[in-house]
Amino acid sequence: MNRSPGAPLVGSGTSAAVVTRREDPPIKDLTARLVLSPILGVAIPNLAGIIDHGAHTAAGIALAYAYFTLVAFLIWEGNRRLHYRFRATTDWFRRPWKRVAVIFGALSVYTVPFSFATLWLWARVTGDPSAQWSSISAAVLIVVVCTTIVTHAYETVYLVRGWESDRLRNEVLRRERLEAELEALKRQVDPHVLFNQLHALAHLVESGQPAAATYVQALADSYRYVLKTRRSRAVTLADELTLLQRFATLAEIRLPGALRLEVDVPEDRATSLYLPPVTLPELLDNAVKHTTASPEEPVVVSVRLDGDRLVVSNPFRPAARKVPSTQVGLANLAERVRLTTRSAMVWETSDGQFTVSVPLMAAPDGDSRADPGC
Repeated sequence: MNRSPGAPLVGSGTSAAVVTRREDPPIKDLTARLVLSPILGVAIPNLAGIIDHGAHTAAGIALAYAYFTLVAFLIWEGNRRLHYRFRATTDWFRRPWKRVAVIFGALSVYTVPFSFATLWLWARVTGDPSAQWSSISAAVLIVVVCTTIVTHAYETVYLVRGWESDRLRNEVLRRERLEAELEALKRQVDPHVLFNQLHALAHLVESGQPAAATYVQALADSYRYVLKTRRSRAVTLADELTLLQRFATLAEIRLPGALRLEVDVPEDRATSLYLPPVTLPELLDNAVKHTTASPEEPVVVSVRLDGDRLVVSNPFRPAARKVPSTQVGLANLAERVRLTTRSAMVWETSDGQFTVSVPLMAAPDGDSRADPGC
C-alpha cells in the first residue's frame, strides 16, 4: 500500500508570529494579608517567647500585639513588592536559578534585617525581660520560615498561571500557524482548478466544438462555487457532490462517453458530514487527467462512504501522454485535508484501482460553515 506520507507544505509562505509575554497581574491577596497578619503578629512572639505578659499591662500587651501585627504586615508587603519587582526578569521557566537567588536575596537583604531591627527596637523601648537575643533570633527564624511558606504559595500560583498562559498562547500560535498554512494552500487551489479547465476549454475552441459555449457556462457556475467557498475551512459533503456533478459535466463535454460517475452516498449523511472545499473536483480532475480513457473504455469514478471516510476510486491506467500540470494536485489536497480535519488523507494502488480515502468531519471546525449557494 502506497500510503501518502506527511506531505510537505507546498509554498506555504507563512511568517512566524512574534508574541511577547504579557506581565502577570498581581495576586488579589489583600484579604488574606489583613486576616493572617494579626494571626502571625500574635503567634510568632509567643512561639519565640519574646514577650513576657506579666511585665505589661493589658493595654501594653494590646499595643505590643498591634505592633507585631504591623511588623508582620510590613514584612509581607515588602517581600510582596520585591516579588513583583523582579518577577518580569526572573521567570521560573526561563531563569529558575536566578529566581531562587532573588527569593533568598529578598530574605537576606530585607526580611532578616527588617525583622531584627523592629524586634530589637521593641525590646529597647519596652524593656521586656524576655526580649533577649536568643528569643529575638528565634522570632526572626520563625519569620523566615513563614515568609518562605508564603513565598512558596505565591510561586505556586504564578507557576500554575504561567503554565496555563503558555499553554493558551501556544494553542493560539498553533492555530494561527495552521490557518496561515491552510490559507496559503487554498490560494494555490483556485488557479490550479481554473488552469486545468481553461486548458480543456482552449482545446474545445481550437477544435471548433459547438459545446464550447455550454462549457463556458458550466465552468462559470462551477467557479462561482470555488470563489464562494475560498474563505471556508469546510463545506458539506452534499455541496461537494453537487459540485462534483458539475465538473463531471465539464469532463463529459470535452471527453464524450469517456467518464462514468458512480456515487453511493446516503443523502442524510451527505448533509451532516464536512470536508475541505473543492476536494472532490480535485480528485475527479486527477482521475481524468492521469488515466487513459475512451468511450470504449471509460474512466469509472466511484464515490462511496466507508464509516467516517469518503472513498474515491478509479481504474489505474496511466495516460501515455503527459498533460500540462501545475504540480499542485494530491500533495496540496492532502495537506489541506490534514490541516482541516486533523486526519491524514491516504491513497493506494491495488488490484488495478487507484483509491483515495478522505477523512470527514461530523461538524465544521469553528465558524467555517459555508453557504456556497450551489
